[in-house]
Amino acid sequence: MRIKVLLDHVSREIDFAISLKKAIEENNLGYVNITHQDYISTNNTYDFFEKTFDGIYDVIIVPSYHVVRTPHMLLRAVANRAKIVVYHSEQIIREYIEPEKLNLEYTEQFNFHVAAHFVWGEDFSSKLIKKAKVMPDKIFLVGNYKMDFAKECSSIVQSSILVASDYKPADMSEVDMEDFYKEYKVHFDRKRQKVCTQARVCMLKFVKEQAVLFPTLTFMLRPHPGESKSEYQKILSDNVKISEDGATFSSDLKNSDVVLGFTSTSCLEVISAKKRFISVDFFEFDKEDLSAHKILLDWTSIEETKALLSSLNEGILPESNLEQQKNLSSLLKNYEDVGANIVSALIFINSEDYAYQTKLTKSDIFPLMNSFLAGAGKFLSLKIAVWLRGRLRSQLILDRVSESYSKRLATNENFNEEILEKYQTKFAPYNYVKSNSVVHTSLGYIFEIKAS
Repeated sequence: MRIKVLLDHVSREIDFAISLKKAIEENNLGYVNITHQDYISTNNTYDFFEKTFDGIYDVIIVPSYHVVRTPHMLLRAVANRAKIVVYHSEQIIREYIEPEKLNLEYTEQFNFHVAAHFVWGEDFSSKLIKKAKVMPDKIFLVGNYKMDFAKECSSIVQSSILVASDYKPADMSEVDMEDFYKEYKVHFDRKRQKVCTQARVCMLKFVKEQAVLFPTLTFMLRPHPGESKSEYQKILSDNVKISEDGATFSSDLKNSDVVLGFTSTSCLEVISAKKRFISVDFFEFDKEDLSAHKILLDWTSIEETKALLSSLNEGILPESNLEQQKNLSSLLKNYEDVGANIVSALIFINSEDYAYQTKLTKSDIFPLMNSFLAGAGKFLSLKIAVWLRGRLRSQLILDRVSESYSKRLATNENFNEEILEKYQTKFAPYNYVKSNSVVHTSLGYIFEIKAS
């Protein structure tokens, strides 16, 4: 199998990509190329041709797909003669975002383009079937790959608290919200932006105060992927740290006893690791308006949270919430080895028994042409600007590229061979055993361990 994996948020998805690469390559099942979904400009080049025309593949795994917004993904699939498989990175979504995430205005093209969907469980599978008109035969309930890494986390007292952010909307200005609408054709929930802004202020104030009260406890701040670090950096101290650039959530979770958060979906991993995820209840807001994972959120008062930190300071671990454990299964298929499911699904998708391919419609011709011309145009513009460096127009282009690249570095969303190599050294060999059988159900394929 020849597989290409496109990353969106590197620190969120790199665990999965490298474990898949090891599973495929170390078991002689093929090879995996890991790259970023974005074309990235540096001061010297734009990697459009390098990423688009880089060989023939059987499958391209993407974290999301939209017919109108991401035609470059279809262009890459066509250039690589590959099937598009979407391993949906966001499956617990609020209703107002469903038209964009499920391509509800473009269901015919969506179903032509996407050959298979990897989902966490029945909740998202039913949405794809009922709302996006996806055939169950195209859906694989593989589970959430993050759970494989969560199970590796220990419960030894480490006197460390992870502060997990989902406050990224707090960074959005009115202009950002307008840009969000232009890109996603979805009106951003301004109420959500205000709630996140207030919650971030409250959390950082709380952490700063508790760090002074409990100097032997360490608070590890983990901004959301793409979120500015500036507000977090203001409260750093001897026992208030910020997550290392590129650190995965599982590595931060492994080194923590408890997680303080708000409404983050990272609660799934924390609960799966049998650790306590505390949603600190700083103020009243409409909690019914949250996504399906609201049944997992353990809303805890400020005073109760302080008491838990005091106990942790004395070496007493907060008990995991049994109700959370029970509710988790309603959103995720509980598998022992999600990685094995993914490999089994890919083997099946690449077999003669699987009928679906990535296909084009007449409506795709112009978007593909425009996507190619846009990419080639940016590539040539940057080449000319470098060649004519010093001229006003060329300098404007180079300044814009430099600003864009600096922003990417600041939010840890750069990716290259050196970064990939650094991550790969952290992973042990992957002992994949082909033991899972693919079983068809009305909501898609599930996986069962074969009898030995």
